[in-house]
Amino acid sequence: MQHQYAPAHRIQSIVKAPKAKDRRQPAAAAAAAAKKGKGGAGGAVFPPFPKEDLVFRGGRTMPNMSFKTFYLGKGWASAPLAAPRQKLDAAIDAAMSDPGLNGIVAQYFGNAPITTKALPSAVLDVPGEATFDKGDIHNLVKRLFKSGNLAALDLKTTLINFVLPPRAVLSSDGGGNERVKRVVRAARTRPGTPEAEEEDSRNGLGGYHGSVHIQSPTGGVTVYYAAAVFSDGDNGIPISGWEPWENICATLYHELCEARTDPDVEDAIRTGDLRFIGWNSNSGQEIGDFPIGEAGSDLERVFKRVTIAAEPHTVPIQLMWSNRVHGPEAPGAHAGLAMAAALAGAATEVISLGPTTAATTAPTFGNGIVLSPPGNLKDFKEKDSFAKWSSERSKDFDEAIERTQQYLKGLPSQYFNPTRGIPNTPDHAEQPIKWPGFPRKLENLGLPLDEQFRRAEVISGTSLGRLKSQDEYLEWFVTRGDDGRIVRVDFTCEGPEYWRFLAEHEPKVLLALYQKHISPDVKLPDLITGKNYNPLNVWNTTRGAMHLIQPSNNLFAEIVIAGDATILRKNADGSLKTEAQDLIDCANYGDRGRASDPHIGDLVNALARDGYVISLKDPVGLYMSRPRLVGFTTPDKKPISQDWFTVARGSEEFILRGVFAAPKGSKFTVGDLSIGGVPLRWGGQVAKVIDMGLTGVAYGKGTISDPAFDCGDPPRTAVMAGAAFTDFHKPTRRM
Repeated sequence: MQHQYAPAHRIQSIVKAPKAKDRRQPAAAAAAAAKKGKGGAGGAVFPPFPKEDLVFRGGRTMPNMSFKTFYLGKGWASAPLAAPRQKLDAAIDAAMSDPGLNGIVAQYFGNAPITTKALPSAVLDVPGEATFDKGDIHNLVKRLFKSGNLAALDLKTTLINFVLPPRAVLSSDGGGNERVKRVVRAARTRPGTPEAEEEDSRNGLGGYHGSVHIQSPTGGVTVYYAAAVFSDGDNGIPISGWEPWENICATLYHELCEARTDPDVEDAIRTGDLRFIGWNSNSGQEIGDFPIGEAGSDLERVFKRVTIAAEPHTVPIQLMWSNRVHGPEAPGAHAGLAMAAALAGAATEVISLGPTTAATTAPTFGNGIVLSPPGNLKDFKEKDSFAKWSSERSKDFDEAIERTQQYLKGLPSQYFNPTRGIPNTPDHAEQPIKWPGFPRKLENLGLPLDEQFRRAEVISGTSLGRLKSQDEYLEWFVTRGDDGRIVRVDFTCEGPEYWRFLAEHEPKVLLALYQKHISPDVKLPDLITGKNYNPLNVWNTTRGAMHLIQPSNNLFAEIVIAGDATILRKNADGSLKTEAQDLIDCANYGDRGRASDPHIGDLVNALARDGYVISLKDPVGLYMSRPRLVGFTTPDKKPISQDWFTVARGSEEFILRGVFAAPKGSKFTVGDLSIGGVPLRWGGQVAKVIDMGLTGVAYGKGTISDPAFDCGDPPRTAVMAGAAFTDFHKPTRRM
């Protein structure tokens, strides 16, 4: 059967009646050849057909990719769908991480190793629909992006999967398909140009992948996605003897492999421009397409349960096209020499659903590093200050690791202190972790926006709002004119530890910075009482904001939360906990009502479940984004530019302090602006469009498989007990 393309490329069942196409042999002949045992690989016997070998067209590819799966409808969160969802998560993660399967796809990347990271899945509580068309899927992508749920992801290398609920129909219609079809068919004169055709899962559609272009304040953003139907009965591509989750797994495997080798196919279909294509054949087929056509009516020839090294050891996939055998290839039948050499000595990637013992081969460590000041600041004047700063933060990491040992009791911790050594492993991953800067706890009170903003600030020119509410590692101070309108808003995310350190080791620098950023009237006795730095001095409370003062906002909290989140947690049945709120409720490593704590713990714990050893990226700190200024306008209805926001400390990569004020020469001030037609009256209105973040680092996937623990705390030392607010080495809350 002819396997067509839709505007978002899809996997299609060939059970439906095929259109005529020049085939190397009909399905019956292929089946007869299979019985005779001619050619092929891994039990899938197909005579070589070089005519359909893939060709590189020059478009984007993704040798190293991540994917995150969203299950549509809250029914996926409870029985009877929860168990199949967990099986699917484990199987697709293991399939996309398997060296044997990856070795087949790696031939399109020069036989260099390729990597895939499965990010924690989630259930989207969206209304049930009888049909999800392409427009619906595109809208879901846009809503996820605008909600901030994709903020922590590297969208250039991440695929967003959507899995439909049972009985829902997936359609490739929607979004102007007829126009797209005409453009593509008119352009289909060169080899490799894909076709587009409307179809739905009641007529052979199993899934498709594509991309959505979204405008953002920093420019255009492309989000890559795939959609998969719940294949069962007459909907989708059900394989005889398979459970629906197995059908979905094979579909997702198909889409992920195609997205890796040809992510921008939807742009090619929209425009007819072949330059968007990565790899496809001269007939326009992607890596997963022609194998379905080769199978004829016998889908089981390419939809197979294959054996892999990692748990669950058997996974349902669809065989991909291989140029080296000129047909569909199963794992293990044709190990390329280059790939074998590249994988020699590499640790087997094992996905464990319920580890009970630690791996026997913990990583070795090389030399450590000297930790830099936050944002790579160059404030220090004394030569030994850099080493002393690094030493203090090293003690924070040691304490965090010691906390993990209260559980592990001698087993290797998955958290490491970078000053004491960097793991000697070939693989290295970074995990950006971002969250909204405005207090989520205020948002969740259900108050009107004006009241949220008022409470965050309480009274302009006082520190009360900062102390009570600004708890997402972003704090701000509002300066108003005589008429009460805002003149400027100062934002800071600098941890108090740095300023205590300056007071102790570099008091002249401390004073100079206060005088530069707060007021030339600051005197050293205003900041230091006796020998002790006073973080609640007047210049950092009622007359300005030099650094964070909210008790939960400090670097030690950041370091400890990340360490605590490396401890795996389990449900009553022994399965691993994977949901953000469930994890923080179980482990008690932070405040569940904040945006930051659950999100930090969620992403760090996902790395821990993958067996990485984990730390925080140098320079260790908390950093803000530039504000997203879409909708900000002057009284004459003109949009404002980023000139209104100045990076006052740090750098564009590591913003520690920012000032929102009118640029030089402007006839307007901050209080003159509107946001979507709403007057700008509060600093929190700007905080709403600033994100906060940090970056985790991970080494050696699969290196450690530590046991998982029940909820609650083991007997603890009094690490956190009774800490006073003025002791900025320790946060005052339980983590």
